[in-house]
Amino acid sequence: TKGSQDSIDGSDNLSDGTPVLKARVRAVPQDNKANKALIKLLAKELSQPRSEMSLVSGHKSRIKKIRIPGNSRGIAKSIVACLDKTGG
Repeated sequence: TKGSQDSIDGSDNLSDGTPVLKARVRAVPQDNKANKALIKLLAKELSQPRSEMSLVSGHKSRIKKIRIPGNSRGIAKSIVACLDKTGG
């Protein structure tokens, strides 16, 4: 089933127009497990080193801001490719 795997499920816009990726992880939001699972998922999908990514805000929120260091154009291309795979 869809909820049985970690995945990026497309993109959306917040009420203020900010674009966001929609992702789901199986890990429970306890002891930072879901946040770690999200970073692991993004690192895998965007081909970025997990050790360099960090949660900037939203530690206990559904909406999170993740720092992804590196070449912004390359990261943007990886995000677009990821969204192309999801149809999002």
